[in-house]
Amino acid sequence: MARAKSVNDKQREFLASVAREALADWVAVLAKELPDVQRRLDLFAARNSDAESAAATYRATILTLTKSRNRNPQKRAREARINFENMTKSLTADFKAGRMALVLDVIPEVLLALDAFLGDHSDPHGKVRDLIPVLTELHLDAATELRPGGEKLAQQLAKVAREGMRAGLFREAAYAYRDMLGDEGLALYRRLIEPDWQAAMEPALRYQWQLRMQVEGQMMAWARAQDSPAVRAAETAKIRRGMAVTAEHLLEAAESFSRLGDADLATEALGLGFTTALAGTVAPGTLLTLANLLMETKDAADAEAIAWTTFTHRPCRESYLLLLQAGAGTGRTEGLREQAMGLAKARSADLTLDVLVAEGRWEEAAAVAKAGQLTLNGWLFWARSVEDISPTEAVSAWFRAADRQVEELGEAGRVLATGSLRQAHQIKGASAELQFVAEWEAFRERHKRRGIILNQILAELGRSA
Repeated sequence: MARAKSVNDKQREFLASVAREALADWVAVLAKELPDVQRRLDLFAARNSDAESAAATYRATILTLTKSRNRNPQKRAREARINFENMTKSLTADFKAGRMALVLDVIPEVLLALDAFLGDHSDPHGKVRDLIPVLTELHLDAATELRPGGEKLAQQLAKVAREGMRAGLFREAAYAYRDMLGDEGLALYRRLIEPDWQAAMEPALRYQWQLRMQVEGQMMAWARAQDSPAVRAAETAKIRRGMAVTAEHLLEAAESFSRLGDADLATEALGLGFTTALAGTVAPGTLLTLANLLMETKDAADAEAIAWTTFTHRPCRESYLLLLQAGAGTGRTEGLREQAMGLAKARSADLTLDVLVAEGRWEEAAAVAKAGQLTLNGWLFWARSVEDISPTEAVSAWFRAADRQVEELGEAGRVLATGSLRQAHQIKGASAELQFVAEWEAFRERHKRRGIILNQILAELGRSA
């Protein structure tokens, strides 16, 4: 039995019977009433027209890319994403057809329209922003194939970077396009971005982070693009003197130089980053990474000096182990261990405990804990560290932490203390159970004036058992 024709089948049959000219008229009239259909039809037509006509069509379409009557931010973003995706597909088709000049000229305008959209509209799921790398890669491929003049390309890249700060457009352009730009193009690019760099260094613009991030990225990329190691080193040093250049930026530059095979410049950037990290507030991980990498490029004595400076600036388990590693290179492990322990004891019981645990010196660490000078964080650290080594020590440590939480944190501390006591209660073994009972009685005696809190803790523990 033949399948009954659907409404769609009947419509297709009807449309197939209509004369081509009449059908074209119908589609044109329908497209005028549906802006999205009109845009897509324009893009399809552009693919089959000459390059000049296609460019004019693209530019007319670009003006409508971000237009939407929808007031819902998510739906508006979705419509924009579809418009940008259609444009990207058309440009990709042009690239495959060999129309490189068209692709090279139109993509910057699409990117700037995209940047304007991101400045004025929300992009809840980042779908519109995800098109940036697709378009920039397509532009780079077209430039690689076409090899336009360095002057024209430099002007185009600088213009888009200056106007597309919201999306960080072409921030790495000088490095990515270095082969196409050549020496003259790179020199012109530098002259074009220099005013922005100078402006970013002015106190009045100190907090305009978008400008600062964009021009710093451009300058760093320009420095990396230079053939001369001396020029790269000088430029890196200059960028480092900018007020907004951070240790993280210099660590990134060092890694880039290392990938390029410039060990000397990588070492210089690491040194500048290390100095910058010591001079200001920086994530501990960044300082330790800088120190570790810098030590690899220095002789044993210099490595020891770097490790000791790192430990004094950021004393912790990781920097202590870094110091012992440096000591192995100079044969001064014992001396450095004594120096570090002296500094740790002067700083805090928590730090002393940390470095002792790092080396597995459990008896000395237990003595520090028994002295009772640990902070709440120190007790929590000791409780977690010793659970598998001495269950009774761990039970006592969890109770000491609960003492601090109840005494120091008020009502919020009651919830945390309950968690600590629950951890103590879950430690396995007969000795741990006996220790828990003894500690619980002592805990109740110490906090008997907090009857309500004790009853709440007891109820919580009862429900969790």
